[in-house]
Amino acid sequence: MGWTTPSDRSTGDTITSAIWNENVGASGNSALLKTSVNNSGALSFVDATELTIASGVITVTQNYHKVDVETGSTDDVTTITAGANVAAGHVLHLRVESDARTVVLKASTSGAANLEIGSDVTLDEAYKTYSLVYDGTNWRPFTFAESPTFASLSPLTTRGDLLYGSSGTPTGARLAVGGANTFLASDGTDVSWGSVSSAVTNYAVTQAQVVNTTSSTAFVTFTVPADTWAAGDVIRVFCSYLLKNNSGGSSDFTWYYGVNSDTQAFEGARSVGNSATIRTRQLMAEFHRVVNDVWSYDRNASSSVPQNTILAGDSPTANWSTPAFDSDITVTLKIVMGVANANTYITPSATCAYKIAAG
Repeated sequence: MGWTTPSDRSTGDTITSAIWNENVGASGNSALLKTSVNNSGALSFVDATELTIASGVITVTQNYHKVDVETGSTDDVTTITAGANVAAGHVLHLRVESDARTVVLKASTSGAANLEIGSDVTLDEAYKTYSLVYDGTNWRPFTFAESPTFASLSPLTTRGDLLYGSSGTPTGARLAVGGANTFLASDGTDVSWGSVSSAVTNYAVTQAQVVNTTSSTAFVTFTVPADTWAAGDVIRVFCSYLLKNNSGGSSDFTWYYGVNSDTQAFEGARSVGNSATIRTRQLMAEFHRVVNDVWSYDRNASSSVPQNTILAGDSPTANWSTPAFDSDITVTLKIVMGVANANTYITPSATCAYKIAAG
């Protein structure tokens, strides 16, 4: 039964059974009042009844409903129709029918859709309840919105993405992860990825002590991977080493530089006087790729001008062949001692080798 509007009474009027029944009793007014306010004076809605989604639509008739999917285990609600006794100001509580179901309240007021709730709300657990209020046309959040997740708030989609304030009214915008050897640049307003003009590549170096030998012995070795040494790239090597000659007489040694099987000497033989003192020295060298050749420079002479320049494949005294740049290239620094003295040794203590890309 629906609500019956009570008739006006005047002082002294007698309330007959017909009037009573019409205004309060049999009309259903007492049942409606009892449903809304319990004996303790608290607001109390009737228990939830179940609604099944039909093509995205549910029709509500009371304040509390459970919602079940039309088919399968997941379904969307796009429109909530106001049924009997539902008008502007109506408060509605919705929950999913069971934990085995997922109901998504779709945020939209396009066409027949009337959920003005900002973002989609997912009800996938029986304890999740979402409350709305009706304005006569659309349903809006009443007391509780689903807790937002990072995924629902952020435009980021890929590992390495950045979130930044975009032009105009600052809003979160996605800056996709930059390419290799790029850096974050600014034009004074927005940010973007800029290219690194001189990317540096470090190489893993193998060091070995040279002791008491007149043979060509590897001192420092590293590998340049195939197809990574481009024309114009420069490779630099810096090595600190410890030197001792306690043989009882002077000794000498000569540096050699090799690219794959090519080996060339730099400078003349260095004389090492007899001394039990461990001395610290430094070796510096550069390797330049010029077109398809390698130019090598020894920077250990006293002159500021690079000494003993070798043009691979062109120098009349060097005769270096052009290395195959599409294969791994082994760069080796070697030492040959003039005399095999039992108490003479050279030990690398720290070496770095790196490439500076052309640009």
